[in-house]
Amino acid sequence: MNYSVGVVILNYNNYQDTINCVSDSFSKQQGIDLEIVIIDNASTNDSVDKLKNKFNNIKNVKIIVAERNLGYASGNNVGLKYLANNNQCDYIIVANNDIELNDERMINKLISEYGKLEKAAFAAPLMIENNKISRNTAWKLPKAMSEILSSTFCSMFLFSHYLKKYSYDFNKCKTTDMAVDCVSGSFFIGAREIFEKLDYFDEGTFLYYEESILGKKV
Repeated sequence: MNYSVGVVILNYNNYQDTINCVSDSFSKQQGIDLEIVIIDNASTNDSVDKLKNKFNNIKNVKIIVAERNLGYASGNNVGLKYLANNNQCDYIIVANNDIELNDERMINKLISEYGKLEKAAFAAPLMIENNKISRNTAWKLPKAMSEILSSTFCSMFLFSHYLKKYSYDFNKCKTTDMAVDCVSGSFFIGAREIFEKLDYFDEGTFLYYEESILGKKV
């Protein structure tokens, strides 16, 4: 079965990563029908020209140029709302432009597993950084005290034992799923209607806390 999937990717002054991400990772995914929307967040270099030269003749890649730098939340919302209004995709992926997908059927497998979950709003695979599972794959909803203690390297070191309770042990979910509060905005998937029901990302932010706010909405 081929799933219909929309992908939203933000670009800001880094067209080469965006080109590589689309060409080397997403375009090679199998068992899905992809509609890729690239939002250029008012890049100050020649990103728009480079992206258009590369993708203008690619039917399933759409480039939208923002009039100003909208940040993470509002920038992604442009793409999410475009897909909601112009494409009947079943699922939508939000992805950073510097990720790599190490399995050509990853999205197909992720959707299959996502469909088995009873109450999950979103899903994400384990994220690998420097050959290790990244602690930034997902996290528990933060509290005021945890944010204060995370504000400096010194306090993070001194109160590391306390802060650990806001993290997950991902070694436990290498072969199964794990319920989490918040997933990383680097790469996650949800049903189109879930994004619509939650009214997308909170546009009162620019670069931080978007995922935690989304987790709180869920």
